[in-house]
Amino acid sequence: KSHLDLVAHVPGADKSKFEAAVKAAETGCPVSKLFKAEISVTARLES
Repeated sequence: KSHLDLVAHVPGADKSKFEAAVKAAETGCPVSKLFKAEISVTARLES
């Protein structure tokens, strides 16, 4: 089991696109698939 806390500073970033990218990374991580690890992510976009 693994948990990632992500705080990102991305000037001009769109919140919905950021959240979609985080979700895609969470579900598509090749390393977690290889080890069959459960991954959770808490993400926050700061402006």
